[in-house]
Amino acid sequence: MKPDYSEEGGIYKAAEQGNADAQYDLGAMYNFGEGMEQDNAEAIKWFLKAAEQDHADADLRFRKRSRTSVRNLPVTGGLDH
Repeated sequence: MKPDYSEEGGIYKAAEQGNADAQYDLGAMYNFGEGMEQDNAEAIKWFLKAAEQDHADADLRFRKRSRTSVRNLPVTGGLDH
């Protein structure tokens, strides 16, 4: 059963107040562009917040998204050894 975020402020308010399920759901919305523009950085931010509260699904998504995002970052310089 999905949480009800219909009260004032909805999912954003619940996520900002530390609700791990809301943080995960908000991350998923940003991740997939559901109801908003897709945004990898915001998805990762919200997945991390939920994962820090031991939300297992958020932890998995965070690890997958952050790994994908890191691979897709532009190379800005070389490594000197």
